[in-house]
Amino acid sequence: MKNNKIALITGCTSGIGKALSVKFAQQGYNLIWVAKNKDKLKELSNHLSQNFRIKSVFIAYGLEKPEAAEYVFRRVQELDLKIDVLVNNAGFNEFGSFIKTSRERF
Repeated sequence: MKNNKIALITGCTSGIGKALSVKFAQQGYNLIWVAKNKDKLKELSNHLSQNFRIKSVFIAYGLEKPEAAEYVFRRVQELDLKIDVLVNNAGFNEFGSFIKTSRERF
């Protein structure tokens, strides 16, 4: 994965994250995907790798877990990859005023 730029995209198996994954693949970015559903990650990885001749790695992990950011960071370090673009698209259901929501919640 060292020849092309690398984008890490969270929440990539559907919606905006999936659409952005396709856009980055079209531009020749190699991709690191992070999402819970391993089967969807495999499917997306196979599809985009074959169609756009990119390399991809996926990390199947629930980002709602308190240790998730550290886990993903360690995995990327173990893979010895340099991330050029981060798309933090993983979402959760939170309702109410942004200003009144705690920083820890976000």
